[in-house]
Amino acid sequence: MEANALSLSLIFSHTVQYRAPLFQRPYVWSEKEQWELLWSDLAQLSDPASELQSVLPYFMGAVVLEQLESQTGAPGARAIIDGQQRLTTVQVLLVTLYDVCKKRFPEQFIVDDVEKLIFNTSREFEGSFHRFKLWPTNLDRKAYEAVMTAGAPAHLQLQSSGIQGTIADAYRYFYRMMDDWVAEKGEEGYAWLERLYRILAEKIRIVVIDMDQQDDAQTIFETMNARGTPLLPSDLVKNYLFKKLADENGHDPETVYENYWRSFDFENGLWRKEFKQGRLNRPALELFLQHYLVMAQSKEVAASNLFKEFRKYAEQSQQGAIDLLKSFNKYSKHFKAFLEAHDLKTQEGLFFHKLRTLDTSTLYPCLLWIYSSLDGKPEREKELKAILEVLESFLIRRMVCRLTTKNYNNLFLELLTTLKNENNCDADTIATFFKGKTKDTGRWPDDEEFRTSWLASSIFTNITRPRLRLVLAELDKALQLPKTESYDLNYDSLTVEHFLPGSWEEHWPIDETGKTAEEILKARNLRDVLKHSFGNLTFLTSSLNPAVSNGPFKRKKDEILKHTVLNLSRFLHTTQDWSEKDIIKRGAALYDLAKQIWPRT
Repeated sequence: MEANALSLSLIFSHTVQYRAPLFQRPYVWSEKEQWELLWSDLAQLSDPASELQSVLPYFMGAVVLEQLESQTGAPGARAIIDGQQRLTTVQVLLVTLYDVCKKRFPEQFIVDDVEKLIFNTSREFEGSFHRFKLWPTNLDRKAYEAVMTAGAPAHLQLQSSGIQGTIADAYRYFYRMMDDWVAEKGEEGYAWLERLYRILAEKIRIVVIDMDQQDDAQTIFETMNARGTPLLPSDLVKNYLFKKLADENGHDPETVYENYWRSFDFENGLWRKEFKQGRLNRPALELFLQHYLVMAQSKEVAASNLFKEFRKYAEQSQQGAIDLLKSFNKYSKHFKAFLEAHDLKTQEGLFFHKLRTLDTSTLYPCLLWIYSSLDGKPEREKELKAILEVLESFLIRRMVCRLTTKNYNNLFLELLTTLKNENNCDADTIATFFKGKTKDTGRWPDDEEFRTSWLASSIFTNITRPRLRLVLAELDKALQLPKTESYDLNYDSLTVEHFLPGSWEEHWPIDETGKTAEEILKARNLRDVLKHSFGNLTFLTSSLNPAVSNGPFKRKKDEILKHTVLNLSRFLHTTQDWSEKDIIKRGAALYDLAKQIWPRT
């Protein structure tokens, strides 16, 4: 290995092309994190009043290169193992300088000098990608070629969005800053531009590490630090798999990329979007990587150690790169479906909505295995429906009974191992597994325990409002009768209201006549529990809620019936009074529905 601190004039003056392999991540530097600082430094160094010789070299970090075989007639080529972000940035800077010079001082010699640093100028390269000194990863090629040939931002036609347009954003930023900067100098503008060229060409230093055949490109890639934009574990996984693919030979990397990895890069609106898991937000691809590893190994995997865990798994499994890529891609399609399941009119969409509301992500590795195991089976939809019903019943019953979720990671790992060992994914196997648990950490509450908690627990104060809403929404839908008009509601926009209000003393006094102090205290305590139970709860709109919240029953009843269409409140038509007995009676009726919605089969 050789390492030398080289100027841009030495790096780019020869007929050469630096190529970012297709498995590299796209260009991700940004204005706030990198461009502003770099431009501020360069503008300050470009004052022609000081001697150029007195300016100290400006180091921009290191790049790691690997020699590539070149076709006859093509420029010498090197693969950029690490450092494509900084090399791309300096090329965008140079083409910006080139375009601003052509606009304001087209006859000056630095136009030709800059051109030699960004293009291989031989006629034989015209019309070919070989004319560019740098050729980025395939995600960025369209944007990069557009930028390098635009001439000005106004001519930049780029049909791209999101991360694919970041190079174009860099060009627009540097062009705006440089053009305004030159305009401010007036007649002295050329002197400042010439000095900027000298700073770029002669004073910027990049440590170029040229690898030889004995060097391990993957190890070097993993240990290099990108300036201000750390690599994600999935970036390292991608690099690892495609380097492994190259070492194995026999596969066209471009075809493999198109078939098994392209979606992760181009569907960046999904895979790089952050989703909440616990208290943290993480990119979807990182969440999937973690769930995939848990599923594949049936053991916990720390979010902070994903790449090392993946490499260890890949080595121990002794699978080839193509098999690992196929597997990763296959399970990702299921995880993508989980993330995109939002249609609340379908059982699947509703299940994953509930799973997100319950924040039970530890079930995802099991679900990946279940969905994949059912692929291609003739009874897939029927079996899947039954499985989701069992899982939902288990989760909802435990939530209502206030049983802990702290052991869910171990519990669902045990379920995953059971399904793998029995090589059987069906609802009966999963139900039998849950029924075999007797401790609080994994018990599936039976009807008696479910009923006791349903009728006598202060559910309103025991669970979060979104979780309470999802239970009440299911009850409201279950109360729909054939003769009543159906309706579609966004239950998440409604508020949960008490019939017997939280502050009941003024309009709902307890009859204390003939009662002892102990009996009065017992009656008050019972009421304070029942007021927060299912039997006393309904939905209201946010505007109706304050108008009726603590009023007497008759006024509350009349206002609710005047405005509501909800099945949950339809019983008020035949209700004249509201007492503890009425709450218990309604709670029992709702429990009978809940037992049907979430049966313990």
